[in-house]
Amino acid sequence: MFVIVIAVDIDADKIIMAKQNAAIYGVGDKIEFIVGDYFKLENQIKGDVIVTSPPWGGPEYSKMDVIGPLDLYMDKILEVGKTIAPKILLHLPKNLNKNECWKMCNGVGASLRKIENVFMNKYLNSTLFYVRSNNVSYKSLCI
Repeated sequence: MFVIVIAVDIDADKIIMAKQNAAIYGVGDKIEFIVGDYFKLENQIKGDVIVTSPPWGGPEYSKMDVIGPLDLYMDKILEVGKTIAPKILLHLPKNLNKNECWKMCNGVGASLRKIENVFMNKYLNSTLFYVRSNNVSYKSLCI
């Protein structure tokens, strides 16, 4: 299997850290690193799957009872993501309103296929959302 990984971040320092981590794990030569704005890449790169963890976290987020998907620009992430790849995996906060996510995905022409909770030391840490563009067959969803 031939795999190409493209790592994108708007923050050049984070790309430097990602390159260092990739070198430590011996995969630095298998990744193309781009300093850029995800929202401006829709006509520049194509792929099979996007794995993203949009900015969230810190002490303030955990104090909120519920976060809406629009608070994290999930609609914009999916709109651009659908032009880059048919499958998208989002790493999002544990307190994200899952019902709003289902509705929002349908509104942008995507299907929320699966939700998984991520636990660290027996505590709920975050949530994974598996999304696909509605114009992709279910058979090709295997992420």
